[in-house]
Amino acid sequence: MELRDIETILPLSPAQENVIHRGLPALCGQLSCELHGTLDLAAFTRAWERVVERHQLLRALLVSRSLKKPVLVVRREAKPKLVQEDWRHISPAEQEEKKGEKLRGVHSRQIYLPQANVDQNDDRHDDYGR
Repeated sequence: MELRDIETILPLSPAQENVIHRGLPALCGQLSCELHGTLDLAAFTRAWERVVERHQLLRALLVSRSLKKPVLVVRREAKPKLVQEDWRHISPAEQEEKKGEKLRGVHSRQIYLPQANVDQNDDRHDDYGR
């Protein structure tokens, strides 16, 4: 990351520092919702990008390497990740299993940007924003 890509550098709040000492996965939040009907994926993508543009925290990276105290580095721009999968070819039981894996998986890997998953099941779209 270049210096010109950084909007600001923020110290962690006492609450954030406390969470860091207990473990990074506690910083990750999840939202799962079920949408019925046809999803306008282009409009959803634009809306998701606008949310990231508007909120600094969604463009922030936790940086601790080579520092005495960790800080949040807020990037000027960040493109959120959108993952789209078609689950229409698998059974409802397999869909539920995959959904559970995704919701549990947010804590098992490092995520630098908010990510939305849009999974199509018949006429229903499940969207998991993180």
